Amino acid sequence: MRLGIHSAPVVAVIVGIKKFAYDIWGDTVNTASRMESSGQVKK
Repeated sequence: MRLGIHSAPVVAVIVGIKKFAYDIWGDTVNTASRMESSGQVKK
């Protein structure tokens, strides 16, 4: 398991009319994703 945490402003929205989905966008999300993907498993 890997984890990436970054703190900064994001845009959060609920998408859909009949079936709702929660989504977040922004550089913060991308940074956390890159941190998570570059980490070693179980370290």
